[in-house]
Amino acid sequence: MQIRVFGVQRTTDGFDARKYCDKRKYEYILPAWVFDPQACSTARTLPDRGALQAVAAAVLVGRSSSNGPASNGVAAAAAADASSADASGSESAGGGVLDGAAKSGGETTDETAASSRLGDEKLKRLREDIAASQARFTFGDEELQRLDRILGQYVGTHNFHNFTVRVLSSDPAAQRYIMSFNAEVKLIRNEPWVKCVVVGQSFMLHQIRKLIGTAVAIMRGVASEECLKLALDPDRDLNTPMAPALGLFLVGARTAAALSEASYLAL
Repeated sequence: MQIRVFGVQRTTDGFDARKYCDKRKYEYILPAWVFDPQACSTARTLPDRGALQAVAAAVLVGRSSSNGPASNGVAAAAAADASSADASGSESAGGGVLDGAAKSGGETTDETAASSRLGDEKLKRLREDIAASQARFTFGDEELQRLDRILGQYVGTHNFHNFTVRVLSSDPAAQRYIMSFNAEVKLIRNEPWVKCVVVGQSFMLHQIRKLIGTAVAIMRGVASEECLKLALDPDRDLNTPMAPALGLFLVGARTAAALSEASYLAL
């Protein structure tokens, strides 16, 4: 392991970098083709956006009448209706995967080579799908403005218990303050990448990855923007998608309470 020191700052006795840190800045970088609704979706049919909005609207209406298990029943019923509207795509995607997983339990080592070839074929198709998406999809100003609008809904003080693990909504630790969250397009090796920059006081385990995963799901059309209202509702327990760890970087942390406020301390 190699360690490189970029700078040294003199502090007072008893200084604790974790306790005195009042602002942290993270970046999440991902390729622009990830936001293509058709990318890597050949194995399933994307649900209709109108059906997704109907599900969210039904849940929000149910909340106004009841905040208990009954409102969750409304969500389940609405979700079932939306699933039946897109039954062919859902069954082929979910059922096929589950059936395949169940049958794989009886596989023997004799099938290892066949599985390896199948993995190579999937990887080849994935690369072809990505190449097709790069040629077809353009992440332009309209997409950037929509992504900024989605990320902007995270700004402020919210209950983020649905964007972490093993934290109840009643836990004070679920309350977090995000100061800013925006995106910009960067060219890396002549390919467009999207850099999402978030600044907040503190973050929980997997929180940023789940914030990004939910934003990508909305951009791709597999979730509606109304889902964010549900995910930020302390009375709702939702399973939000989580983006991969690769691409998340800590840019810096500021300890203005104990040090000068001139700039971030680059880590």
